[in-house]
Amino acid sequence: MKTCHGCGRLNPDAAASCVKCGHALSAEPLPVAPDLPVPRAAEEASPFLPTQPPVDLSPAKAPRAAVQDDFDEEAWRAVIGPKGQDHYLPRFREMAAAGGEFQVGWHWPALFLAGYWLLYRKAWLATVLYLVLSTVLAFVVGLFAGAIGTSSDVAGVLAVLGVVVAPPLMAHWVYFRKCRSVVDSVVPGESRERYLERLARRGGTSWAPVVLIGMVAVIGMLAAVALPAYVDYTNRAKVSAVLLDVFPLAHAAGEEFQRTGVMPPLPAVPASPALRPVESLTSDPTSGTIEIRLVLGPSGPAGSIFLVPSADAARHVSWACQVTPRLLKAAPRHCTAVQ
Repeated sequence: MKTCHGCGRLNPDAAASCVKCGHALSAEPLPVAPDLPVPRAAEEASPFLPTQPPVDLSPAKAPRAAVQDDFDEEAWRAVIGPKGQDHYLPRFREMAAAGGEFQVGWHWPALFLAGYWLLYRKAWLATVLYLVLSTVLAFVVGLFAGAIGTSSDVAGVLAVLGVVVAPPLMAHWVYFRKCRSVVDSVVPGESRERYLERLARRGGTSWAPVVLIGMVAVIGMLAAVALPAYVDYTNRAKVSAVLLDVFPLAHAAGEEFQRTGVMPPLPAVPASPALRPVESLTSDPTSGTIEIRLVLGPSGPAGSIFLVPSADAARHVSWACQVTPRLLKAAPRHCTAVQ
């Protein structure tokens, strides 16, 4: 074999010029050095030469430039969605360069509407953890405040600091981990477009859960207002029905007093569905006052309604309605509280 002095390529013995660079070859081939055995010292580390430790190319130790080159910005844009790319991408690039280590930041949406912001960004697990940890924190702070005798105001401040201030400090890091898990879980396919579509479906934003939770909250507030009003309405209807059935008895007793000058005892109470809330119906033989003892349901208020008679010079009897304080809200407007 002939060696080219221009490029060092080995050429056949019959070649007059190098097949690679065209340089003229000498007539006789240059001797080729025989293969020498590799010394054992080369296989082992020399005690006189410093050994270099292996380079750790993990994300946490990799050079910043290498991690930046590995940051697929197009994929991260697909996961973030059309809203907020300019805000999140620079921060996510820095977090990826730092190996995804925890970093404290500040995010205003997470301060005012942390739960709704997590739902909007499809961070389902983070939403559940936020609700659970908020409840647990409020419970623990309450127990701790009760154990050491701290006032409820101080306990409320501690709970607010944990539930309100902590989410905006951690929001960027939590959302970065969510987006990175989506990028890592979606395997690139044959088509780049389909890969980005899958990332957008798994990530992005969604108003559906936010609207659903908002509707539930509105329905809850309406129910909190409407249910007590409905209960008050039914209690007033029960009391009015009882008075409508008892007033004829009181009117008959007044007519008897007008004729004889003596207030008669109450006659037998007629059976009526309206009198079901009546626990007892009695009259005072001296003053003629009629007491109606009511119980408005198993969990409803209980009390008494008094029909107090008063007669003029012609012994014409009129009745005044008085109620105990617990029934005042359910009594008709002409009824007054017992003095």
